[in-house]
Amino acid sequence: MKPRASLVVLDEAESTQDEARALLQAGHEGPVWVMARKQTAGRGRSGRPWQSAEGNLAVSLLFLETAEQSVLPQLSFVAALALHKAVRAVAMRHGAMRAADGLELKWPNDLLLFGHKLGGILLESEPKGRRASVIVGWGVNIRHAPGGADLRWPAISLAEAELHVPSEILLQELDDHFWRWHSLWRQSGFAPIRKAWMKRAWGLGQRVRVGTGSNVLAGIFRELDARGALILEEDDGRVHALHAGEIEGLRPLRTEDE
Repeated sequence: MKPRASLVVLDEAESTQDEARALLQAGHEGPVWVMARKQTAGRGRSGRPWQSAEGNLAVSLLFLETAEQSVLPQLSFVAALALHKAVRAVAMRHGAMRAADGLELKWPNDLLLFGHKLGGILLESEPKGRRASVIVGWGVNIRHAPGGADLRWPAISLAEAELHVPSEILLQELDDHFWRWHSLWRQSGFAPIRKAWMKRAWGLGQRVRVGTGSNVLAGIFRELDARGALILEEDDGRVHALHAGEIEGLRPLRTEDE
């Protein structure tokens, strides 16, 4: 049964993650969605800035999680699948089949459209006894995609794919699909999440480059392991289980016109 989550909508916020954390510090346990129509100081993984202009989706979900804290990182894959499904559902409803079929998930937490970055996810948690307060943040380029030479990955918006969707509609889909995937995860563990994620994975079975702090490893992206680590096989046969890092592609990026 889907939890009944409340919704806080802000015209502008520095960060929906910070707004959700403020609710947590004020005693709220959730579930509550915090959405900002404009986000001025959002952040992604490793504290990197996340640009979110007006018309894009910037939202965070605060909720209390009772699963073992050791498995909480798996929620990033749950959140990624929910976002993939939500955007695909909206695209199909609007007859944008090429956009629906052009969606892929890039390890560990990005949504791609035609090989370009459409959205990202940030997972944060705080222990609370045997439970944990979790804040999951999603950012999706609906109307605008960031540009500039400093981008780590080329970006795209739904508008560039001729898909014009209000952020509130995408949030409704996200609310529905997140709790569905979350329920599956709680009932059946990570195995079905892992399987579903790999079906949508960008670069699986292909040569990729992964930055892990000061090192860069290149090899074949073989699979996710049972804990969500990326299994990378180098040319010399050495195999690495990477639990953190950022994947970069060596194959050419696809474009919308291909």
